[in-house]
Amino acid sequence: MKTYCKNVDIEDISMMELAIRNCFKGKWKRRDIRNLLSRHCEYTPGKILKLLKTGNKHMLDGAVHNLALELNNRLMNRELSLPPTVSRTVIEGAKQKERNLEIESYEHQIFDHLADLGLQELFEKKFGTWQCASIKGRGQLYTKKGVEKWIRTDPQGTKVAIQCDVRKCYQNIDIDVLIAMLERDIHKNKPLLWLTRKLLLIMKEKDKGLFVGSVISKDLANYYMSYLYHYAESELTVTRRSRRNGLIKVRLLSHQAMYMDDVFLSGSNRKYLMMAFRKIQQCLERKLHLEFKESWRFYYVEYEDKYGVSHGCPADLAGYVYKRNCTVLRDHIFLKGRRAFKKVKTYLMKGYEVTQRMAQRAVSYYGWFKNSNLHQFMEKYGIEELQKYCKRRLSYLSKRNRTKEALAC
Repeated sequence: MKTYCKNVDIEDISMMELAIRNCFKGKWKRRDIRNLLSRHCEYTPGKILKLLKTGNKHMLDGAVHNLALELNNRLMNRELSLPPTVSRTVIEGAKQKERNLEIESYEHQIFDHLADLGLQELFEKKFGTWQCASIKGRGQLYTKKGVEKWIRTDPQGTKVAIQCDVRKCYQNIDIDVLIAMLERDIHKNKPLLWLTRKLLLIMKEKDKGLFVGSVISKDLANYYMSYLYHYAESELTVTRRSRRNGLIKVRLLSHQAMYMDDVFLSGSNRKYLMMAFRKIQQCLERKLHLEFKESWRFYYVEYEDKYGVSHGCPADLAGYVYKRNCTVLRDHIFLKGRRAFKKVKTYLMKGYEVTQRMAQRAVSYYGWFKNSNLHQFMEKYGIEELQKYCKRRLSYLSKRNRTKEALAC
């Protein structure tokens, strides 16, 4: 059986330093990170802050090296000695979803980054082509590109579709099954397998599946779901008799995509598609011990009959709605984006000062409009000009804040 990550050495000190820098990226000025670094060098947390503000981050290389040595010794001795995690509930996203997070210490996060670095070879090989979300280069636009292409160029293969969502994917992942999968795939790399198993057993103690918010959880969740993706891609066939060729194998699905735990399946035949969905359901429940939500839906993808009457409904995945001739946004995303730009425009017309938060909000929604077929709307409401103004405004505010910090030093 093929194994992976055989030549990865997570006990190399340079790999530990890389994990530390990845963990601290964009967070160097935080008080808890400065306190952690100050314990491994002669600088105080206040002195470290001054070094960072004056562009002398390279002077902290010694502290990073000393911290890496300490954590590497723990790894070599097979004793992580990590403090317990802290549970916290947050409300996030446009739909105000409630998330239960586990807040890890920075030492814990560094070991997560180290395991994630070591497992990259495995993840690259196992992730499916259209397995998206939380994978570098495979975000919403990558998903949009695939679904758009199928619906526009393959009307026969996208006649019917099923969309479903795994119930509480992170929380319901079976840690024992995940460890067994890793033991099968990376058993030749003992240190990496030990570290990953140790981190997973810490999660198992909380009885919450994978931790939401952990850097390694997103990749392990995709790795876990890759089993289902490859099953749908290669094993869903039936044998049929052809007059010309005798017995032939016919695929039940034409296309499949996964956006983390959201599953999109399409085909040309309702009977075959429902058969494929039932088999996928069985695989998910028996092998992975997960289940789909009851809100899964079957539908005919939007089409026009010979009289020009529209039937069916458009596909909806990764924030976009895919019609046969155009791609638009989900209603709630469109409305929130329009309000963000409308508020900026109102403030400018009344002569009020546009705040940093308002400008950031408008700029963040610009990508949604830019990558959908809403060019007439953008031209009518001056979205392009408002976005350019917001970028200039943010640039000015950023320079002003940097000047204040420099004067304070």
